[in-house]
This record gives sequence, structure tokens and C-alpha cells, in this order.
Amino acid sequence: MLNIKKLLAHLLQTVPVVLYYDDGVADTADVVFSKNATGYEKIEIFCKDNDGKRGSVSVFKPNIGQSIAVSICSINASNTSAFIKSKTYSFQGTYLERRKQSNGTYGFNGQGAISGSNVSSVASGGVYLTITAVIGYKKLG
Repeated sequence: MLNIKKLLAHLLQTVPVVLYYDDGVADTADVVFSKNATGYEKIEIFCKDNDGKRGSVSVFKPNIGQSIAVSICSINASNTSAFIKSKTYSFQGTYLERRKQSNGTYGFNGQGAISGSNVSSVASGGVYLTITAVIGYKKLG
């Protein structure tokens, strides 16, 4: 079981570093960092969707080649459906690489819908989710 006190003590011994920030550009390719994040204790990836909703995902001790899914889930106004917007990346130390399928096309980038017991892929290929910032946390000293 996760020990919150140990986790907080550990994170308090780190310093945040802005690796990427661009709140206005829709990322359609790799997200390039200002510094190498290999060996960082944690990176936090902030994003927004095409409806203006924001979210983030934390990755503890990222490894080269590690797959990362960045997603935002929202509910419609009538509370009858959930929409999940997502992109997949691979951590490469100095950048987040958009995942590609074996045929060279980008991996999942789109939105799906859940309504009752029905799950459907609503759309893919557009810019439904954008990385706005990446903050890295490296150990002090």
C-alpha cells in the first residue's frame, strides 16, 4: 500500500523544473523538453482538450521508452455519457515522442464515448488533446 507520508517526504526533497510550456499551440508532433529529464523523480504532464477542460498525469521515475497515456474524461450536461480524450506518448528523456503504429501512423489520438453499457470511438485523428506543460522534479543535491 502506498505510504503517503513517505511519498510527501520524498517529494519535498525535490526541486521542480519547467521542461516544457506552451499553452497556445496544439501539439501535433513530439513535445521537446528544454532539459534532459532522464533520472528525474517524477514528471507531471499538463494538458487541455479541445473543449477547454484541463488535466494532468504524473509519471514517477520515468524510463526511456516508457509508454504514457495522457487523458481527460468528462461527463455531458445530462449526465448520460462520458467522453474520454486521449493521446499516447513514449518518454525519450529529452522529449515525449508521439506513439506510432507499425504502419507509421500515430497511435491512438482521439476521443471515445461511454453511454450506459455502450462504448464507441467517436472520433480520431484530430487534435482533441494538447500538452500544455511538463514539470520535472529532480532530487536536491
